[in-house]
Amino acid sequence: METWQQAHLKQENDSLTHRVMHESLTGLPNRAFFEGRLSRALGNINPAEKLAVLFIDGDRFKEVNNR
Repeated sequence: METWQQAHLKQENDSLTHRVMHESLTGLPNRAFFEGRLSRALGNINPAEKLAVLFIDGDRFKEVNNR
């Protein structure tokens, strides 16, 4: 019973994590996902390496997305 309960809780946790990190409409990773990955990349960068970030923002995308 305990093994089943742990497996069920892990599955539920994985599902909730996915819902938090992805847009419900498109299923694509969202800003929280991006910020987590960026934070990890910045934390793991070694001083001899370089890192570039390209951020593209669509004008009025929220309005289009909400329609």
